[in-house]
Amino acid sequence: DFKMKEHEHRREKNEFLEKTARKLLKDPRTEIDGRKLLVKLIEVDELAKDLKEIITNMGCLFVDSEYESDRKLADMSLNGEIDLILTEDTDLIVYGCSNILFRFNGRKGMMYDKSKFENMMPFKSWDMFQKFCVMCGCDYIKFKGIAYGKALKICKDENLFNKWEQEGTNKNDLENIIKLFR
Repeated sequence: DFKMKEHEHRREKNEFLEKTARKLLKDPRTEIDGRKLLVKLIEVDELAKDLKEIITNMGCLFVDSEYESDRKLADMSLNGEIDLILTEDTDLIVYGCSNILFRFNGRKGMMYDKSKFENMMPFKSWDMFQKFCVMCGCDYIKFKGIAYGKALKICKDENLFNKWEQEGTNKNDLENIIKLFR
């Protein structure tokens, strides 16, 4: 499973970074670098803890997920069960979620509203937008030789997209990944 591999990779990376930080802390010459690295690892958990307390004090409910929650959040958003998603993960846009608050630091953040975005997007369909996002790169796959500009050009032209999709193994890879977002 693509997502499980990505989570395992992230977990291993975080464990490595924590070990590295702890080693740096032991040497007075690298102690400051160790502190900076450790703070980066801790600050997300601390921010989440603070936000949960604020939300609870406001009398609002929140759903907390220890592991992967994209699919659950997407289902809840698409079914109108939740009003807002607070996350750092842009994959939720690809799932079709409506209201997402990114990079919230306790005072400000970036609000995404799907209805406003759909009116501005250069694609003929939401399906093509999803394909564009996956082609640009996501947790599941990276297409070689495809960057934002090339993906945009291909996805805006249906004939060009069909030609690209038929090349190599692109079609099967893309279809399998897109299924995860539906």
